[in-house]
Amino acid sequence: MTIRIGIAGCGAHALARIVPLLEASTELALVAVWTRSAGTQAVLRARGIAGVCGDFAQFLGSDMDVVYVASPSGCHFEHTAAVLRSGRHAWVEKPLACTLDEARELVALAERGNLMLAEAFMFTWHAQAEAIRQTLAADLPGAPRLLQLTFCFPHLRADNFRYDPALGGGAWLDHACYLVKALHSYFPGAWHLLGGCLEHDGYAVDVRGAALLRRPADGVVASLNWGFGHSYVNELVLLGARGRMLVESAFTKPAARSCAITLEDSTGQRHMVAVAADNAFARMLDAFTRDLRQPASWAGLREELLAHAERFFALHALLRQGDIPTSPEAPDHGA
Repeated sequence: MTIRIGIAGCGAHALARIVPLLEASTELALVAVWTRSAGTQAVLRARGIAGVCGDFAQFLGSDMDVVYVASPSGCHFEHTAAVLRSGRHAWVEKPLACTLDEARELVALAERGNLMLAEAFMFTWHAQAEAIRQTLAADLPGAPRLLQLTFCFPHLRADNFRYDPALGGGAWLDHACYLVKALHSYFPGAWHLLGGCLEHDGYAVDVRGAALLRRPADGVVASLNWGFGHSYVNELVLLGARGRMLVESAFTKPAARSCAITLEDSTGQRHMVAVAADNAFARMLDAFTRDLRQPASWAGLREELLAHAERFFALHALLRQGDIPTSPEAPDHGA
C-alpha cells in the first residue's frame, strides 16, 4: 500500500534532496507541500506536484499519512506538534526541537497518539556509517584513546535563517548536533564534560564552539569542534592504541561522491577502506518507510529520540554556564 506523504516547509534542501526522491518513489506518494515561497510553489506546480499551498491549515487538511517537516529549526516544534495532533506521523529534519521541553512534549504527543516520530540524521544511514562500525568492531585502530569530531564551514549569507534566533539559528542547533549524535552512535556510554565554550562573536546566535569530554569507563577523551566562519572541515579522527582512523566527509556528503576510511598504523603505513557512493537521504527514507510499516518499532524510536535530546541539551546547558574548571580536583560534569 502506498504511503501518502506531505512536506511542511520546502526550502532549497528539501527541494533539491527530498522532493526528487519522493517523486521517484514507488512506496511514497507526494500528495501535498506547504511552503510560503511563491517561487517554490510555482516550481513544484510546474513539476506536476499536486496539493501545493501556502496556507498551513489548508495543508493539514490534505489526505496524508505522514509529514516530512523541513521548515527552519525554530519552527519544528510548532509544525511537528500540529502534525501529530492531526493524527499524522512525523519525520523531522534535525534537530527535532530547540529545547528539551519541546522534545519531550513532541515525544509525549507521539506516544499518546501511537504515532511514529523520527529525526532525520541522514548520515547514520549512509554506507560509510556501517563501514565505520565494522572498522571499530574489528578493532583495526586498536582501543580508542582520543577522538576528534569536527564540523566547520565558512559563514553563510547574512540573511540565512541560521543567524536568526527566532528561527532556531546558531551553530549549536545547526551542526553541533551532528557531533553529539555521532559520538554516541559510534562510541556509546556516559561522557563527562571537562571544558568547552559557545562563542557569539557579536552575532545574535552562537556561531562556533568546542567541547572536551571524557568517558570515565575507559578514559577516552573526545574533542568536539564546530562553527561558522572557518575553512570547511567535516571529519572524524580516532587515535587508537595501534593506529589512527580518519573519516572525511563524516557527517554530510553528496550522493554521487565515493569516500574512504583511512587507517594508518604505528609505522605510518596507510590502508584505505573504500566506500561506494551512496544516497543517505534515499536510505533514510527507505528506513523510515520500513519503520512506518512496523508499529512495534515506534516506541523504541521515541525512546531513542528522547535519549538523544536529553544528552544534547544537557551538554548545551553545561556549555552555557561559561568557564568550567578543569583541574584534577574539580568534579566531572555529566553530559
